[in-house]
Amino acid sequence: LDVLQRYPILVWFTAYDWYNPVTTAEEAMLAEYLDGGGRLFLSSQDFLYRHGIDPFAWDYLGVVTYTEGVTATVIRGVPENAIGDRLGPYALTYPFSNWSDALVPAPGTAVAFREQERFPIALARQAVEHGTVFFTFPFEALPEAGRTDVMERVVGWLSWLGDSTFD
Repeated sequence: LDVLQRYPILVWFTAYDWYNPVTTAEEAMLAEYLDGGGRLFLSSQDFLYRHGIDPFAWDYLGVVTYTEGVTATVIRGVPENAIGDRLGPYALTYPFSNWSDALVPAPGTAVAFREQERFPIALARQAVEHGTVFFTFPFEALPEAGRTDVMERVVGWLSWLGDSTFD
């Protein structure tokens, strides 16, 4: 936790660790980090497979429920979403099995990306004390040409001015 607290934003990829992508101890540590004002981008197609809808998924990631294994192959940003607006479509190329999940967001949680059947597969949640972005597909499945734009949007939104508006 001391190391995590040195950073205002964490980028966490779990790759093909389907068995234990984020341990229970790591989840507790991430919750404490977020409670202290942290920001997290978690890209994990198997996080929900391992943890289900536990308090971390609901309270921090903004997931009410999910459907396993929708196998997203193309994603597109959601219009007027600060992260996804005008991004994509991106064809996903998986370096391992495709077990991405569809999401139902909690109130106050925005959908950033949808897959080819329009199911939400990426969420953004802003709370008073923390912010999170959660992808149920592996970030590394994005084409190289789209990775920079997506990462810039994610990190920009998670920054201290990320949810600012201009009237």
